[in-house]
Amino acid sequence: MACSTSGNPETAGTFTQPVPYSDGQAGHFEQTGGLGTNESGGPIGVGDGWYSYNLGAWHLISLNIECETQPGGCANSGSWFAAELEWLKKDLEENRSNCTLAYWHQPVFSPTNSIAVPEGPTAVAFWQLLYEHGADLVLNGHDHLYGRYRPLDPSGKSDPKRGIREFVVGTGGETLDPIVNTTVKSGANETNLEDPTGNVNFNAENLEAGTGQFWGVMGLTLNENGYAWDYESALKDPAQPTGPASFSDKGIGVCHGSANRF
Repeated sequence: MACSTSGNPETAGTFTQPVPYSDGQAGHFEQTGGLGTNESGGPIGVGDGWYSYNLGAWHLISLNIECETQPGGCANSGSWFAAELEWLKKDLEENRSNCTLAYWHQPVFSPTNSIAVPEGPTAVAFWQLLYEHGADLVLNGHDHLYGRYRPLDPSGKSDPKRGIREFVVGTGGETLDPIVNTTVKSGANETNLEDPTGNVNFNAENLEAGTGQFWGVMGLTLNENGYAWDYESALKDPAQPTGPASFSDKGIGVCHGSANRF
């Protein structure tokens, strides 16, 4: 990426952004080895981009679902994604925290009825392992809106006792996407549904709150045995003049607890 810095006398001119370090917090990164080429016609690298850390009573897991250009693609048996799943399984088995949160880009369940293919359906494998090991929260972006789901199992069924709650927060400034909570009219070979299992009423049944009318921010407080969220709108989309003048969504949740994992 070329960056102009003419306004800064200390770095005047144009320079090329440096190549990422081969090793870092997000894991190892090889400069070549991926599938295809990037927008500039250069080679696509192979990067892990998954790691975890503890924060108080919480175990936080950063996952990488950008699988399409990696060796083996997005198949669970593909060399790159299989290595990530193996790492995640081991990480969860060693986890002893009261609460667990994972985050990645494309959501498994989409408030705007637009699951990213192939990444969204592939991420169900994350959800399965997280569910089996008692995880509590998943944070996603990609959809340009705010959405909060009730706790769900890997098949998208409501599970108040063991289910994982998904938040989608993509209201940082891009053009907003609409919330879709009406019945989806699926056609032949339809894959672009809010639920990868094809439930045409999924959002109406499971989306507890959401908006595609406002840019804003969500605060998430991680407590010893639970969490609290507070989404507040900052600016309404001028292209959507009707409806409320602001939007807020607040609540609390309780973690499953470490006892569910041992």
